[in-house]
Amino acid sequence: MKRIAIERENVIWIGRSGPQSSSQLFLTSPFYSAVRELCRGLLFVVAILWLTDAEAESNTESAQGYKVSGFIEVHELQPPKDGISGRDWKQSHRTEFEVQAGGSFWRIVARYGPEHYSVYAGDGTNVYSYLVQEQTIREGGFSANPATVVPGKVPVDSTWYIMLPWLAYCSTDFLDSQKALESVHLPAPWAIGLGDPLAVAFECKVETNDSAPYLVRDVQFFRSTELLEQLLAGEDITVGGQDISSRERYRLEGAKLLKDPSGLSEPEGELIVSAWDKLGSFLIPSDMMLKRYLPQIADTNRTLITQFRVVATNIIAEPLLGNLPKPDRALFVADFRLQNREFGIRQLMYPTGHESAWLSTNDPVLLAMFNTAVEAAVNKKHFSRTSVLIAVLTVIVLPAVFWIRQNRCQQSRIVTSK
Repeated sequence: MKRIAIERENVIWIGRSGPQSSSQLFLTSPFYSAVRELCRGLLFVVAILWLTDAEAESNTESAQGYKVSGFIEVHELQPPKDGISGRDWKQSHRTEFEVQAGGSFWRIVARYGPEHYSVYAGDGTNVYSYLVQEQTIREGGFSANPATVVPGKVPVDSTWYIMLPWLAYCSTDFLDSQKALESVHLPAPWAIGLGDPLAVAFECKVETNDSAPYLVRDVQFFRSTELLEQLLAGEDITVGGQDISSRERYRLEGAKLLKDPSGLSEPEGELIVSAWDKLGSFLIPSDMMLKRYLPQIADTNRTLITQFRVVATNIIAEPLLGNLPKPDRALFVADFRLQNREFGIRQLMYPTGHESAWLSTNDPVLLAMFNTAVEAAVNKKHFSRTSVLIAVLTVIVLPAVFWIRQNRCQQSRIVTSK
């Protein structure tokens, strides 16, 4: 038995330096190899699941929206009452707002009183808005709820109470479309761009946060000499997809003074974010200030005249808006999407019913209204030409005919008398 055992040990020792321990025998056994391969497989599965979960979490955060509630305070520099003492700041307005955003769709409500507010919404192509003032609503009437639809991504038909929340929380989609430009063309938030051509003569330098959702941290508004030249030449300016007319010539009286390049070196307004709140992986502005200065003329110093403070009091996660919210009331709409400048058609006016969806530009009803307006404008133009022709005939031809007739009658009398 001993000899056989030795022979068996000699067989085991072939190619090895000496006898192996039990642990070494286990490590070389088929069972250990199977367990090792199983563990490797489990580790691979765990790694895949972890990566998938991380990607899903990232996608969830990128698809996450947010809801911001807060207020805007406006302080204006008041002249001294006695004409001697220093000037004081006075709060002139305070407006509460509520924003839902996070993608191409966004919605802003600005409240001026219990039953007095504006609603603005965008879908990445157009901006839709309406005003509610309950005390003036007539039962069954449309007149108290005026609404507007403008093409583009920017609410150019609004001022600070909408423009500031939009710029702070809803402008990412628009700014993404402007990345290739050195400066961004935006209307001044303290004016209404759709009605004031001077409000759109600005080129802006914009700095955004370097993490999602890439909201603004600093915006400077510089008066543009080139855009002022366009306005003075009678040309329209396009802002965010909407053409701003230069027809209001009385608003351009001071444009020649503003053209002085020495007065354009400093921003006429600047929005600076001073505080941020963290919402998951998002950074959302919670406190910011827009300072507005008097336009510089020549080498005069800048004078701060208005301060707009935007404060977010509540920031929460919210599902993305998947579609455009329907108005909850009847409206009378001024629609600027379908235009014909040749015939002077800049907008269409029409009523909508309670909780009716906004009309698209392909809607047969809207297209029929536009075609009818064009046809009426064509007929009016032809009628005007006919009227001019008739006037020319009346003023020139008829007197000539009358003179010829009188001359013939006179000649007839002469012949008769002979």
